[in-house]
Amino acid sequence: MAYANGSDYAKVVEKSYVEDIKDEEATIVDVKEQKYKTVEVVETDKLEQDKLAAIAGIKSTKEGIEVKTNDKIKALELMGKYLGMFVDKVETKNLNIDLTNVPDNELDAEIEKYKKLLDE
Repeated sequence: MAYANGSDYAKVVEKSYVEDIKDEEATIVDVKEQKYKTVEVVETDKLEQDKLAAIAGIKSTKEGIEVKTNDKIKALELMGKYLGMFVDKVETKNLNIDLTNVPDNELDAEIEKYKKLLDE
């Protein structure tokens, strides 16, 4: 889905038709090729599965066919959350530690004791 784009689903192509040039009596005196551009939509049966998954919907409008794709950014965000790449909530512990009255010779041992509590 991340690599899907509009040209996977529809392409602008140039087509032509022959127009008869007639005189006043409606007799064909010449022909002229007329060129025009149109949009060709790829059949969904011919799309790869990952490209098909990118389609949110297809509908016909008065202007033509509308192909709506899923939001790539949202899909990548959800994938990142699933893989644990983003942290929404950070848990903190407040131990209210007061080491001001601990003698210097016991200070290192007290610090290690509180480090172990934080690791739990």
